Amino acid sequence: MKLLLTSEGITNKSIKKSLRSLLGKDFSESKVLFVPTAANYEGGDKSGLIDNYLQFIDLKWASFDILDIAAVSSSYFTSRLRTVDALGVGGGDPEFLMQKISEKFTNDEFKELIRDKVYVGISSGSMILAQKIAENGLADLYNYPQDNWNIPALGIVPFCIIPHYLDATLKKLNKEKIQKLKRTVKHYAICDQSAICIDSDKIEIVSEGEWFEL
Repeated sequence: MKLLLTSEGITNKSIKKSLRSLLGKDFSESKVLFVPTAANYEGGDKSGLIDNYLQFIDLKWASFDILDIAAVSSSYFTSRLRTVDALGVGGGDPEFLMQKISEKFTNDEFKELIRDKVYVGISSGSMILAQKIAENGLADLYNYPQDNWNIPALGIVPFCIIPHYLDATLKKLNKEKIQKLKRTVKHYAICDQSAICIDSDKIEIVSEGEWFEL
C-alpha cells in the first residue's frame, strides 16, 4: 500500500518528490481523483480547499478529477476511482468524512479499493486512516465545540495523526497540550510542511518543517 499522509497537501518539494516516487512515473502520465467531502460539510471560507486544488493542478497531472463521495453511489465512486492512479482526500470535518465513507463501504472494502492506488490524505483525509480519528480531548485543541472524534476510523495505519501542528491560528494545539492527551496508540504530530510517507511496510517522515512522535 502506498500512502502519503499530509497536514496541508503538497506544500513543498520534499513532499512532491515523495509523491512522485510513490507513483513510479511522471505526474504528466498519471491521473488523480480528489475527494472534497470533508470540506463540503463545513461552512465559511473555502480558500483552503481551493489552495489544495491548486497544489494538485500545479503538478500538471494527465487528469485532475473531483468527486464528492457523499453525492454518488458506491459503484459509481468505484468506477471513477478505477480510472486513476491516485486518490486525494481533502481536509475538513473528519467525523463527517468518516461517516460518508462508512455509508458507502466497509473498512475492508475501502482498504481494498485503494490497495493499488497512491492515497494522498490532507488533514482529515489523513486522520481517518487511523484506528480511530483521534483521542479524547484533541477536537477541543482544534476549537471544535464537541469532542466527537474518538470514534472508529478506517484502521489502515496503526497510529493517529495530528495535523496542523504549530499552525498560528490554533493556539491550543501546542506540544505541551498534545502530550497531555491520554494516548492508547502512537501519534505523529505534523506541521503543514510535513507528511508521513508509507510504501508497503516502510514508514518515513518527510518534512521541511517540524513534527514529533509520541
